[in-house]
Amino acid sequence: MPLLSADEIIQTRQAIVAAGVFSELATIREYTTTISPSGGQIKTWKDKTSHVSIPCSVSSREAQEQRANLVIQTTLQTKIKLSSYYPLIQTAMRAVCNGVTYEITSVGADSQTLFTTLMVQVVTV
Repeated sequence: MPLLSADEIIQTRQAIVAAGVFSELATIREYTTTISPSGGQIKTWKDKTSHVSIPCSVSSREAQEQRANLVIQTTLQTKIKLSSYYPLIQTAMRAVCNGVTYEITSVGADSQTLFTTLMVQVVTV
């Protein structure tokens, strides 16, 4: 399959966005350390620059069970597809969508680098 030209990529992305595929918004957060006035370290999650309110779609929720020592742990995997290509997103980051915070377990892109796909799990404390 031949690669699309830059104009074709833009037109394809615009057509998909215009069709309403990305009806939700996601924000990517990264873990940062700052210094408090007293000199101590403050570790917090903050919005990643240029990664706020990204149009997206949320789908493919699938449960995975792990059994160990009579304990069953169920993990719900969710796929978040972002409306563009974001090469700076890493698994050490989090995604917030619809008020739910997710750990990013994998980051991928399609062959034309039109979109970024995140596999995520709900953050539990």
